[in-house]
Amino acid sequence: MDILATEESLIEKMSIRARQAVGAVCFRYFCKKYDLNNREIDEFVDHLLKLATVSTPDEFVDWDQEGPELFESGFDDTLPSKLDLSLPTHLKTTFSALLHDVVEIGMCDAYAGTTDKSKLYLQKVIATVRQHGVEIPELEPFTVSSFDEMQGWGNPVTPEVITRWRVLVDQR
Repeated sequence: MDILATEESLIEKMSIRARQAVGAVCFRYFCKKYDLNNREIDEFVDHLLKLATVSTPDEFVDWDQEGPELFESGFDDTLPSKLDLSLPTHLKTTFSALLHDVVEIGMCDAYAGTTDKSKLYLQKVIATVRQHGVEIPELEPFTVSSFDEMQGWGNPVTPEVITRWRVLVDQR
């Protein structure tokens, strides 16, 4: 099996929670490549990873409603002013599109039936970061949360799994 087929197979196996985590790691790698380091980005990535631990519908609603400002920006393309001012002009459009696609990985099926849209948004995120010469994380660790569980959402993961995923965020 070639690399792209293997990658596709791994993404197919991942739950929406895991796909969201991969998107968060890809986003962080993109930001690191361009030295975009600030509190808003850190809070955004942490928030996305937290989705993997949500265990009830009420917790999901709280997670959704308590998202940091950058999470909200993924819906309306209005970046926090400090971040907007710090972005190089040539990255603004890509950054906003990437932000939107990363948010949509977890939100596209949030209040409706499960579709393949989370997979498609993750594939867009991967394509975008690769266009910028950013490698994606190893995908195998994310398959611990399976699309076969909880109607595609996967079971909530343990703090130990989040720790392993966080190591991938901090690797680069």
